[in-house]
Amino acid sequence: MKLINSLRIRLVAFLLSVGLIPMFALALFQLNRFNATITKNIRAQEIKIATTEAMTINSWVEAKSEQLTELLKAHPEFKTSTKEQIISTLKIINESDPEVETSIAADKDGISINELGALIGLADRETFKKAKQTKKPAISEVVVSKATGGKVIEIVVPILDDSGNFQGILQSNVQLKSLGSSLEKEKVGETGYAYLLSKNGDYIYYKDPERLGKSYKGYAKTKEKLQIFSNKVLANDNDFFVYKDDDGTQKIGAFATVPATGWKVIVTAPKDEIYAEYNQSVRVTYVLILLAIISLVLI
Repeated sequence: MKLINSLRIRLVAFLLSVGLIPMFALALFQLNRFNATITKNIRAQEIKIATTEAMTINSWVEAKSEQLTELLKAHPEFKTSTKEQIISTLKIINESDPEVETSIAADKDGISINELGALIGLADRETFKKAKQTKKPAISEVVVSKATGGKVIEIVVPILDDSGNFQGILQSNVQLKSLGSSLEKEKVGETGYAYLLSKNGDYIYYKDPERLGKSYKGYAKTKEKLQIFSNKVLANDNDFFVYKDDDGTQKIGAFATVPATGWKVIVTAPKDEIYAEYNQSVRVTYVLILLAIISLVLI
């Protein structure tokens, strides 16, 4: 009791109160503002990366559709030519674009032929049905090529006669790796990366090729991650989000939508890497406060 009531202890308590309370308040204020600023900058940066990549992919998709449309205009023989002439033209198309796995022409009933002369039935394909119904270009999700068995994206343009009646389709099957040429160069933090999901949640591009064509649900082991992707990523055009990954790592990410297809470009990185500067500031602040406490006690 005497120790507690001694002038020395009271003086130490008074100095600590007078010196540290304002210091704590100022430190918390500055750290909160710093955290808010960093979060705002990170949010803007990641959304910008995702949006830029989404626009790049959108331009790529539209260029592929436009390429087929122009080829169709340049080769009206698709409407009237013989099988041999169509195969010859398909070979030229296929050889002109290294990203195309195979080129296909089909009649209005879905009976088609590729550049190798193989007959393929496309009447059951969603892209064929959509092009036939809308008479507009159609782009598929990740599908298995009937010609090669590989995983591809189907890009289809309709063949119409002079009266605008549907006569068939011209199709390019594009390899999935073509979509990753830009995404694989993106780096967020030290280990962050970008990837691409279809509007149904299937991986179109990912750093692990084993995931291509498979749903994200098969790789999301936590309920939190499933909810984030189902209720936010796939349900909105763009946003910023924080989640716990399957290995327990806290991650932050952003996403944007490819307008022409509804695909989602996602960029993500460990939270500790992105907030490394803020975390360092917090540690320095704690050390300085501790040194201030020790100094006041010694005084």
